Order: sequence, then C-alpha cells, then structure tokens
Amino acid sequence: MKIKSRKVAVIGVGNVGSHVAFSLVTRGIADELVLIDIKEDKVKSEMLDLKDSLANLNSNVIIKIQDYSELKDAEIVVISAGPLPRFEQTRLDTLDDGIKIIDDIMPKVLGSGFEGIFLVITNPCDVITHYVLEKSGFPKKKVIGTGTSLDSARFRRIAGDILGIDPKSILGYSLGEHGDSQMIPWSHIYAGGKPFKEYIESKEELKNTDLDKILKDTSYAGWEVLLGKGATCFGIGTAASTLIKSMFNNEHRVYSVSVSLNGEYGLENVCLSVPVILGNEGVEEIIELKLTEEEQGQLERSAEVIKTYIGKIIK
Repeated sequence: MKIKSRKVAVIGVGNVGSHVAFSLVTRGIADELVLIDIKEDKVKSEMLDLKDSLANLNSNVIIKIQDYSELKDAEIVVISAGPLPRFEQTRLDTLDDGIKIIDDIMPKVLGSGFEGIFLVITNPCDVITHYVLEKSGFPKKKVIGTGTSLDSARFRRIAGDILGIDPKSILGYSLGEHGDSQMIPWSHIYAGGKPFKEYIESKEELKNTDLDKILKDTSYAGWEVLLGKGATCFGIGTAASTLIKSMFNNEHRVYSVSVSLNGEYGLENVCLSVPVILGNEGVEEIIELKLTEEEQGQLERSAEVIKTYIGKIIK
C-alpha cells in the first residue's frame, strides 16, 4: 500500500507565494511542494533557499519546480501569481493583469489532470476566485479564495490592541470583499465570550470605541504594510498555510474565505467571504449568520462591487 503524501503546488512564487511555501515547510504541513513561476532563476533560488532550511527543521519536504505534470496528484494548487497594486490603486484595479495570468495558467493546470482543490490568493481575490471557478468547471466546494481570512486576522489584531486582550480571544470575522467594501457583522463579534458591543460598554475607558474606525483600519491594514515594506507576505503566508493545514487534517474549523454563493445570504453567482467549515474535500458547509438589516445591506453592497467587476470578465 502506498501512503499518499500531502502535496501542494504554488503557482507564482513572488513575495506572497514564497512565504506560503516557507510557512508550509517550516510548519511541517506539506510533504511535497511544486513551485512554478515565470522567472526561472527566481523559482530555482527559492527552491534552494527552502532546501537549505530543512536540515534545521523537524520535517522533510520534497521540492520540485517548473513542472505542471506534477500537479496531477497534488491535493491543493495555490494560485498566487499576480501584480501588486500600485499606490492609489485598489486590488480591483489589478484585474486585467490578473486575468491574463489566469488565462495562461489554467489550461496548463487542467491539462495536468489536476482534480484537487484550488486556493486562490491572486487579487482581486473574489473576482479571480469566481473566474477560476468558471474556467475550471470544478465543484464550488473545491474553489476557495483566501478572501477575508487575512482581513479577519487583521481585525482581531486591531481590536485586540484596543481592548488590551489577545487577538485569539476575539471571535468574529470580516465578511464580503477582500478589499475596501468589506464589512464587520458586529452583532456576531465576541470578546472574551461577551458580545463585542457589550464588552466595550462594560468598561468606561472603552465606551467611546469607534467601530467604523476599526473597520476602516482593518481594510487599510494591507496598505500600511505594503507602503512600508513593498509587499504583504507574513500574514497571507500564514493565513494560506493555516487553511491548507485545516483541509489536510480534516479539522472542520470555521474560517471566513471567498466562496461562490448559491442563495446563501440572499446572494447568487458571486464569490465573497463568509464563514465556512473547511474539511479535506474543501468547503463542507457555508454558515449563514443571521445579520441585522443594516449588516445585510452592507454585505449586499459589497457583493454588488464584486459583481460589477465579474461582469467585466464574464459575459
């Protein structure tokens, strides 16, 4: 009997893809990695650099490069190829370049016989996730965008700093677009087991907490990193590897990721982030939160932003 290995391919090994690969290696999540990038020297160097880390780790990983045929038996393909937004652009402004890259990648991935799960990082994440779903013809549960899994981590970090508690003690998610129109469903956010609004009302020094500013800071957090160091990489690398770990281990944990909705939240034919249960077949269940009327409106407006851009590429 052959033991099946945990095999992941990362397509696009720039700042984001290389940190996804590094996180998979250092956390012992993958047994095999396939790295693919248009820059031959870059991907070879990343492979060698990753291999140099193995002697100091408690895991071993087989690393191969530039071979789409290796994707045939991969469980997960990570798509992280794409341009960074320039100053004063939004993630949505990178759509045209992102689509060209996906159009080049997809025939090669599908031609390999790959039948696993797509994990899309390329921005604009929700629109590209929808496009990959359309191009692949895969079941909806097997095409997932990292979406607001990263924004949710940023939100918990920001809120935790304000409240003076560990971000892991804040339960809740940012939903909608991985971008400027995302929203936070405050009626479903908890701090230390208490509803968030109740928690801040119980402390005199927190009563004037500006919830709108928390949302604004959350949506801007990626820009703060990008403008300071030229790329975001640690946060998304860890977020992506965590999602992969959860699927490999069939953890049935809940994350906010970008998935295609079919009537959930009253929305159809659009990919955006909502809480889902992840298992080893991808999305096991989409969780529908009972949103307030205001929150539902905010989520619908975010969906409309995404749909506007989907309409530009899907006729």
